[in-house]
Amino acid sequence: MKEILETMETLTPKLEALEALLARGDFRKEGLSDLLGPNPKAGFSRLIEFKAMLDRMRGLTWVYLEAAASAGKFPAQRIPQALKEFLQEQAVKTHSGKKTG
Repeated sequence: MKEILETMETLTPKLEALEALLARGDFRKEGLSDLLGPNPKAGFSRLIEFKAMLDRMRGLTWVYLEAAASAGKFPAQRIPQALKEFLQEQAVKTHSGKKTG
């Protein structure tokens, strides 16, 4: 399990950097090649694959989180509220640093 947590620690900053790149973009003004590169079909395919992986990881992470909460005798009913609070904090950080207008 140490390897799982270490890998999460390695990936988290990379995902945060990607999040920052995505958050600062106004993609409605971008053209197809700006959004998906010189090969739009391949770019779109990579985007779909990435989203599918994130969806699978979200589910697996939830299972892991519930198992950890249960093993550590943490109140499992608190997890959804803690997650909601965390996501709200992240949204505030993202939107407060984003240029508008």
